[in-house]
Amino acid sequence: MSDILDHIEDLEDDEFGELELDEETDSTDFSTDLVISDDDLEYEMSEGKAREITDAIRAASAATYILLAQAHSGKAYKALGYDTWAEYVKNEFDISASRSYQLLDLSKAIQMIEAVTPEGTDVKLTEAQARDIKRELPKITEIIREETENLAPEQAAEAVDRIVDDIREQKKADEKAIEERERNLADAEQDGYHKGIEAAADAMLEADAAGSMTDGADSEFVEVEVAGDGVEILSPQQKVDLYNFLNVLSGLTSLSEPDDFIATVPAGREEEVTNQLNTATAWLNRFSTLWELRLDD
Repeated sequence: MSDILDHIEDLEDDEFGELELDEETDSTDFSTDLVISDDDLEYEMSEGKAREITDAIRAASAATYILLAQAHSGKAYKALGYDTWAEYVKNEFDISASRSYQLLDLSKAIQMIEAVTPEGTDVKLTEAQARDIKRELPKITEIIREETENLAPEQAAEAVDRIVDDIREQKKADEKAIEERERNLADAEQDGYHKGIEAAADAMLEADAAGSMTDGADSEFVEVEVAGDGVEILSPQQKVDLYNFLNVLSGLTSLSEPDDFIATVPAGREEEVTNQLNTATAWLNRFSTLWELRLDD
């Protein structure tokens, strides 16, 4: 821990440019505005200084999760009178319990990797990296142990970075493959369901209108004699729609009387039933009007 704090304290301030005070400004008056010169606005630190401050930021972050891990393992929340860890981190640090556990996961991942690498290896992980490898830590640490054995600390640190990156890339590829497979399965199931409905529609139409249909040249289409329009070819989707429509009508007419049936609708479904009922009623009313016009013809 002292190494981390010493690293931060060792940063030099002289390369960050100087802030110039206006001549009329009292240096003891901290409410006045600071005047920054054009040179300061265009200031760019050297590569060495950029690396130094970046490492210091990382060190400060490391100090946070290292100290938090110590507080967690030592049950600091009890010593300070809190009932739970969640209350402790919320009141003391204004972070959620889930956020604290993310930091603890990061600390655990680094500690496990440090335990299997050569002494002096500087293990650096981001929260995203720790999250991605969390479930694979036992496997990853074994790989790291084997590949970093007898390496110098700097070489071991590079090997750790490479192994973690490889594991994350493989994880992304595996997840993508799983998503693709699940999508293909869902498409196949949907396609199978659709074809099943089409087959059922064909069977129903042939049974209900024997003699009024003839097989067309394309097996996916059925010729249907439509009143007033001669012979019309139904597409697969039209067959499915017709099948569903007739099933809906059959289902409705097979229900008990509305006065009795309404009591079977469970509480809590009012909004769902109202929305679907309004849509269905509007559709049926429109269809009924068109149907009457067709019968009149």
